Amino acid sequence: MNRGTGMTVVGIALALSSGCADLMSASAVAPEWFQAKAIEVKGEGYPSLRDIPATRAVSGDRAQWESEGTALKDQAAVVELQAEFEPVSEEDIRARAAQLRAMTERGAPPPKGDRP
Repeated sequence: MNRGTGMTVVGIALALSSGCADLMSASAVAPEWFQAKAIEVKGEGYPSLRDIPATRAVSGDRAQWESEGTALKDQAAVVELQAEFEPVSEEDIRARAAQLRAMTERGAPPPKGDRP
């Protein structure tokens, strides 16, 4: 390839690549998915590191956590035994889940025992 042909090929490649760079800003005719992808490629739309929630402090020692774990396992065994003998309706399960979710959102401690 001679020098003139090489310069022509490089010039055409540069002209075509400048059109690609402007493609992201020409959003009048692009579909919505393309606009969303363009925002993502530009680095916009990602969550900020400042938006990461603060961590909660851990309280208690290892022995306390192990005793609570043992208590939870005991409660699970009781629930499993009750499930074998006592049929529970779907409405009861949903109501109990809503009750526990509300307690958690309030920050209330979990109930002690098999039922509150």
